[in-house]
Amino acid sequence: MPKTVGVAVSNATFHFDKLYTYAVMPDQQDTVKLGSMVLVPFGRGSRARMGVVLACDAEPESAKLKYLFDVAPASACLTPELLRLVHFLKERTFCTYYEAVKAVIPYGAQYKPAVAADGVTPVLQKQLTRHTENSYKLVGALQQKPKPTAKQLAAVALLGGGPRTLNELEDKGISRAVLDNLCAKGVLECSKVNKSIDLYSSIPLKNEPICLTAEQQAAYDALLPKLEDDAPHSALLYGVTGSGKTLVFLKLIAHCLEQGRKALVLVPEISLTPQMILRLKSQFGRRVAVQHSALNHTERLLQWQMIQDGGADIVVGTRSAIFSPLENIGLIIIDEEQEHTYRSESAPRYSAHEVARQRAAENGALLLLASATPSTESFYAAQHGRTQLVRLTQRYGGNPLPKVQIVDMRAELASGNPRESALPWRTLSAAIWTQASRLFCC
Repeated sequence: MPKTVGVAVSNATFHFDKLYTYAVMPDQQDTVKLGSMVLVPFGRGSRARMGVVLACDAEPESAKLKYLFDVAPASACLTPELLRLVHFLKERTFCTYYEAVKAVIPYGAQYKPAVAADGVTPVLQKQLTRHTENSYKLVGALQQKPKPTAKQLAAVALLGGGPRTLNELEDKGISRAVLDNLCAKGVLECSKVNKSIDLYSSIPLKNEPICLTAEQQAAYDALLPKLEDDAPHSALLYGVTGSGKTLVFLKLIAHCLEQGRKALVLVPEISLTPQMILRLKSQFGRRVAVQHSALNHTERLLQWQMIQDGGADIVVGTRSAIFSPLENIGLIIIDEEQEHTYRSESAPRYSAHEVARQRAAENGALLLLASATPSTESFYAAQHGRTQLVRLTQRYGGNPLPKVQIVDMRAELASGNPRESALPWRTLSAAIWTQASRLFCC
């Protein structure tokens, strides 16, 4: 049980960003541990500031230490891997500790300083207040005298399969008055639960067999040994547009789940997530969680908690999904890996590729980069053997590649096709060429 803790506080400048030592009250010692969110007195005025515990000690350093104001519940504690990512971001991106913490956990899971009901005591308060609803469960037998109504019998029959919320029972035609009457008789018990949201529930589970072409099967067979190995590996799936890279993803994810491990899939833009979600949800159902900034705070928090509680085996999302609290990761996929959106432009200025390599190394996972136009760095690494190179050269279903024609605009201009030509593409190309010529001449 720690008696003192090292806390990284919020709103610290980079030069003063260090661990500050605080004493732990006896009644808090069973609650405080590494990764705990805490409220601390900071500065001469002892103003309340948010912090995260990054070090613990069994003995106090000094009798003059300040005590923690409050400690968040254990469910808000950062996992050991997320804590290591906080240190990784601090060292690699030169951000503050708390900037790294805010990047790792979503807004809804964070806390803020508040004041208790007495108007004096500083306490922690959730950034997001969840709405609750009534939940009913069967706790007693329904008496036959007086004779129960049809609605009461229906309510008892429905609740015989487990607890249900008020909304679920009202959808079945059972009113709140009927439920309150059964609660008064001791047949049912009512409790408050957080409202749940089932995202993408309209997507049906098809679970169709994944059929690969000969070239896709060859790519899958080349990647499979890296996936089954416990050591970390990286690979580049270099496939032309329309070659069916997603089918290879699905086959690898299915095998990863069969091994009892989990998968993380990143896409470069929010606009691309619906189609990836559709493919994954229709194949794997409720085992898929989603993380991206287009979700509202409540939706994102619910998905994050589902991942943290072990209710999701697959996470799909944009750059920030790389910080999902998944454990035992076996496969990390970065689709369209060349896109610049995988780099954060605000603190912490991290690259999803670097964080993915770090997590793959810690979990012994396969990091799979996929693109039709890979980045120079990834292709150079693949050419020099640092990353496995797997190619898909044909489009799925035998569809032909689009025709590409290279036009020398100098020859066009020399042949009498000026910029004011009636053909729009020639006008645009000539304008671009002229502007480029001016830039290079300067």
